[in-house]
Amino acid sequence: MVLVQFLITKDDGNNKEFMLPVSGKCSIRVLKIDYFDSDNTYHCFPIQIQSDILYFPYSSTRYLTFLSHPSHASTMDSGFKEYNLYAVVPGKIRLNVVNATTGAQPANFEYCVLTLELEQINRDFDVE
Repeated sequence: MVLVQFLITKDDGNNKEFMLPVSGKCSIRVLKIDYFDSDNTYHCFPIQIQSDILYFPYSSTRYLTFLSHPSHASTMDSGFKEYNLYAVVPGKIRLNVVNATTGAQPANFEYCVLTLELEQINRDFDVE
């Protein structure tokens, strides 16, 4: 089991490819998402972390989706590891933070920290 953390920023990290320390069939658990934007207009927005391997194949919201908080940083803590996905990992991951309503980078996006737990597995699963 390996813990990995990614800092996705508006300046140098959005829609970027990150190297992973594992490859092959993996269980991916989303442990935590921290998100911050500088929008002081008190609006919530649905935010997605779009990825080439981190997605829900049978969901209407295919990518990890959460709501930004209007007055401070947002945190999604999955301490119970309820977000457990299976994927064939090619040793890297592409991550892109977007506003789910527009499909573009959120207007006042500053940074997002994504924490994952990766575990190589030896079992078959459906990947779409």
